[in-house]
Amino acid sequence: MLIKRKLHVHIERTDSDTVHNFSLPAGFLNVAMYTGLFIIIAMLAGLGFHIHNLNQLGLYKKLNAEYTAYSAQLDELSQQAGDARHKLDIMMAWEDGIRQQNNLSAIDADIRKVGTGGMPIVTRDVYTNDLQKNAYFNEVQKDIQQLRRISAYNRETHQKAADNIRLRDDIFRHTPTIYPTFGRITTRFGYRTHPITKRRDYHKGLDIANDTGTPIYATADGTVKKVVRKKLIGKMIEIEHAYGYKTVYGHLDEYLVKVGDKVTKGQIIGLMGNTGRSTGPHLHYEIVYYGKALNPVKYLNRPKDKIKIKNS
Repeated sequence: MLIKRKLHVHIERTDSDTVHNFSLPAGFLNVAMYTGLFIIIAMLAGLGFHIHNLNQLGLYKKLNAEYTAYSAQLDELSQQAGDARHKLDIMMAWEDGIRQQNNLSAIDADIRKVGTGGMPIVTRDVYTNDLQKNAYFNEVQKDIQQLRRISAYNRETHQKAADNIRLRDDIFRHTPTIYPTFGRITTRFGYRTHPITKRRDYHKGLDIANDTGTPIYATADGTVKKVVRKKLIGKMIEIEHAYGYKTVYGHLDEYLVKVGDKVTKGQIIGLMGNTGRSTGPHLHYEIVYYGKALNPVKYLNRPKDKIKIKNS
């Protein structure tokens, strides 16, 4: 609003009688008022701009601190990924050695290296103003996801190897693999001329001669199914093992087990004798696999690495 009236100023000194009177034109008052208002507005605008700059500076410092912290965490994460990869390499080398020692099938190195399965890796624009840092971030993310796949895959292969080793140990314990007694092999498996009848027949076992009372050993873990005396084989023990095996021990002098007993490989089950149709003290030893007689010679001192497991 414009001021149209004049402003009259009266100045009187207290130390004299001098009096000054003058008038200011209305335009001067308008200029002074608007000038003052402009100055106030300018000061307020400057103050607001200064406050804005301070806020922006604080935000910049905060964002810069967060960026620095995230970069440090990213470097640490990359280091941890490298350490994890090193440990995985050690574990994979260990498993390869275990598989070789236990005659298990090897894992293809390329399959081990990349793992299997998992979703495709999608890159992310985290550091939009720093392309190099953004590429570094996505590389670390790729390494971590690949390590997860490799780790999951190797957990499966480790478990499978452990299961196969336990299975092989169990099969080995239940497979006849040791000598049933000490002595001299007098009659082998297959066709022969019978020492008493002088007729040609098929000998389904192995005869080992020694003194009466020589210990007889179970050649594998199993359960005693028969403890009986028969006309031809004399006193005999039949042991049923797992995985289709059965063993027979004949011409014994004495039993040291009974039906239903659980026996372990190497356990003494009886003593050598001369019972049944026999020309002298010896052991008649048979190995039967799913009803078929096998040549016991092939199983004497058979090592564990000869045990085969399918899809190992």
